[in-house]
Amino acid sequence: MKITIGHLFYDLLNLYGENGNVMALEKALSSQGIKVEIKEFSLTNEPWNLEDLDLLYVGAGTEHNQMLALSTLMKYKEEITQMIMNNKFFICTGNSIELFGKYIDCNGENIETLGIFDYTTERTKKRIVSECIFNYEEIDAKILGFENHQGKFTGITEPLFTVEKGFSSDLYSKVEGFRKNNFYGTYLLGPILVRNPKFLEKICKDLILSKDASFEFKEFDFDIAQKAHDKFLSKYYKD
Repeated sequence: MKITIGHLFYDLLNLYGENGNVMALEKALSSQGIKVEIKEFSLTNEPWNLEDLDLLYVGAGTEHNQMLALSTLMKYKEEITQMIMNNKFFICTGNSIELFGKYIDCNGENIETLGIFDYTTERTKKRIVSECIFNYEEIDAKILGFENHQGKFTGITEPLFTVEKGFSSDLYSKVEGFRKNNFYGTYLLGPILVRNPKFLEKICKDLILSKDASFEFKEFDFDIAQKAHDKFLSKYYKD
């Protein structure tokens, strides 16, 4: 089996070392005997061919780089929409999640985004900076992460996580992120998959099974990552 991962804007949207998530995916999938190909996409190698991708990853960037990325993404709106509706896997972290909603309200000016989903984003004067602990109902483990953003969402109907510590997508509720089909979007930054090995394992298994429903898994070796995860919880978090 071969799995092809596209890293969108590997250079512009890599503010917190999000390429570590792509490396984690590659290593975890390879440990199952799967051939993994990583394809990098940015402004310098257009036009893109996204047809053979199994998973697309988009990370976080400065607001300037976010807008540069948006101008290019708009050219591929129909193709990306179709991929999401056809259950291709997307992982979007940090402010890249904002690009898939209807618009970003920036000081009263609405900046049109891809419009694939119905949520909207408002840039607030308050910057949200926090270590986070979330729950994801499909795995028995806390989700660890870090957020640093000025956006808040309106219209999230299918959240990804519930909040135990940190802030929600709209700053007030107890839900965070967005999930539709195999689209995973969250404000969490940096190496979220490295910090959360059970979440990584869940995504890898779902991705593999989408290509071969009878695949026989080996045990994933996440011992060191799991120890780091558990150590953080024991030191900084109490139920």
